[in-house]
Amino acid sequence: MRAYLIPPARHLTQEPGVSPDGLRSRRINLLDRPNVVIVVLDCVRSPDFPPGDPASPSSPNVARLIQESVVFPRAYSVAPWTIPAHRSLSSGRYFWNLPSFRAEAAKDPALPSALSACGYSTAALLGNPTLGEASGFPVGFDRTQVAAWWEPYVRSRAESTPDGRRAPSRWSSSASSCSGLTPALELLVHASLRYPKVLEGVTRFTDKIRAPGSSSPEVTAPWIEPAFRRWLSGLPESVPGFCVVNLMDAHEPYYGSAPPGDGPRSSRQDRLGWVLGSWTPTPSELAALAKMYRGTFGVLDTRLGSIIDSLKASGRWENTLFIVVGDHGQSFGEHGMVFHNHRVDEQLLHIPLIVKFPFGEMGGTRALGRASLVDVAPTVLEEAGAPGAFEADGIPLRRLIALERTAPTFAASTGVEPAKRHLIPTPLRELLDGVRIAAYDGHWKLVVGPDAPARQLYEIDSDPWEAHDVWANGRRTAPFELNRQAKDVFQNVSGTLLGPARESANHRLALWGY
Repeated sequence: MRAYLIPPARHLTQEPGVSPDGLRSRRINLLDRPNVVIVVLDCVRSPDFPPGDPASPSSPNVARLIQESVVFPRAYSVAPWTIPAHRSLSSGRYFWNLPSFRAEAAKDPALPSALSACGYSTAALLGNPTLGEASGFPVGFDRTQVAAWWEPYVRSRAESTPDGRRAPSRWSSSASSCSGLTPALELLVHASLRYPKVLEGVTRFTDKIRAPGSSSPEVTAPWIEPAFRRWLSGLPESVPGFCVVNLMDAHEPYYGSAPPGDGPRSSRQDRLGWVLGSWTPTPSELAALAKMYRGTFGVLDTRLGSIIDSLKASGRWENTLFIVVGDHGQSFGEHGMVFHNHRVDEQLLHIPLIVKFPFGEMGGTRALGRASLVDVAPTVLEEAGAPGAFEADGIPLRRLIALERTAPTFAASTGVEPAKRHLIPTPLRELLDGVRIAAYDGHWKLVVGPDAPARQLYEIDSDPWEAHDVWANGRRTAPFELNRQAKDVFQNVSGTLLGPARESANHRLALWGY
């Protein structure tokens, strides 16, 4: 099994306008605000995706991007699944600190509103259907487009919008909804993944009708790239743009994205059956799924290249803050886990983070410090000339290029929704349920589990697969402050779920899919 590859940070020399610690020392002219594009690679974990693993499938566009970018090889999500991760990315706050999660009256801070106030035109192109209005993520964007519920299951080569039209000339002012997916139909779709050849066959059939003779790869939400081009072309020259793109191609099911001839394309991927205890994937099934998963990276590379080409064609590429980041990872049997959600293992939290600063500043650098999704929003605000527009838990990523982080970062999983616990067999319920906190500080990762005072402690840089629990081995040498802070976060999250705000928190978690 491959270990995580974390190359040493390149020694930095002082550059014009940059102090030795990597902080920008110049003021931003109001007319020079950079464009900001954030591309979220849904379900992509760092160990497999370039630059985490040089043995990954060829990704020429990512390789070229890295030459102009700062790579953060020690970057982590705040949650093992999409919606809380996106909420933290947009707000700079850990999701359990957001007012909406804690049933407080204040509005959640969000990048779209803050940047709109700075004169930005904002848009969201979201390939994950769960990021609709109920998720609370796309609030504040001028324009939004969210994939229809069926798009991850029936993929296409045609460049069309979720309702079948070509790339939109008119946008919605609010996010699309997934309400068209009834619980019965959702159950049927999930059950069909026991025999994914059925949905794969539907994909092939619809492709012949919608895109006859096309040789382009099958993707989720193929309308994203043409919609992005149309949005760019409609921006006045003097108006900077901010766009968040979610690409869903590395998310299960995988039958539609694996390159033809590259191994099995329709292995069983019945998440529902696994959770209910009716399917225990064999090592060969897990290996086949992992191979198809890695096969999607070529598709993602092509799509990233298309977005970058559009920015270059518009003349906006040089003065663009371009961020490529995962929202969470994916498991293929590690620690008994399949797919994602519910746990805080490295396979679910360690994510790629590539940041091209405007004009390729410090391109080709590997950052030293540990980064978190909560650092994305403060970074955007600083680059846009609006630092401190709202309070954040993260810090600008420039501070982590040449220096180690001085404070811990955290991630959390809240377990299984209470109404569904009785459906899960006891062994899996013990694996998946309960609040779990991961706390990172220096080379340590401390996990606080649902049965306090249970702890796991790992020297994570040298043990990225969490094979050696030094806490269990009696070497309880984690910094006292890290232990205390992890316990405080555990009590914070648990208290919200059990205390006066529990109805709102549990309702929010239900909307988020927990």
